[in-house]
Amino acid sequence: FKMAQALVPTLKRLFAPRRLVTSPRDSIQYNPTSKNIIPNPLFLGSGGTNGAGCTGTVASNWSAVCGVNVTAVHSLADANSGVGKKQIITLTASAAGYYTIFDGSVFTNAVVGDMLVAAARINVMSAVNLSGIKFGIASQQSSIEWGRPSSASGSQTVLPPEFAVLAESFPGAWKAGSTYGTASFRFDFAGAGSAVIEIETAEIRRQ
Repeated sequence: FKMAQALVPTLKRLFAPRRLVTSPRDSIQYNPTSKNIIPNPLFLGSGGTNGAGCTGTVASNWSAVCGVNVTAVHSLADANSGVGKKQIITLTASAAGYYTIFDGSVFTNAVVGDMLVAAARINVMSAVNLSGIKFGIASQQSSIEWGRPSSASGSQTVLPPEFAVLAESFPGAWKAGSTYGTASFRFDFAGAGSAVIEIETAEIRRQ
């Protein structure tokens, strides 16, 4: 019983109700005391990068790339929450494939031993053959991610055509030996299809 009592403060800290980003200053890039290590959690600005198969406007600090068979058109609009912007992604797949939007600088803000939680708001609309969604931060040693099955392109599992989710991972430790790490969203298609995705208020937060 005494051991259980001793664990209560730690469990409360790890599984506290999620409070997503409410200000641009809730980021380590603008405020060194912030526990959120994503530099642009509110998808502000328009200086992001379009990679293969991608066009349109990507929020600053973020980069996007399509796998084979997939194209993406990006735009930005005011977030549904009223805080910051939302990244809108219109995806078209001619066959099974994937799309990802990521920030590769995040791992430089993670410290070995950090207990991290990944969380974001994702809205899916008009989805056809969308088979998987994943969000989080991963390296060769660490993986703190949330996902809706399946994470593999070509999976036979197909997600509902319309849904909104507060994607939130379980807490996970950032381990020694992680020499790279990308905060990323990934969307997979089981075959030819399409979807409109809205992403807002993404964070990787120290607990």
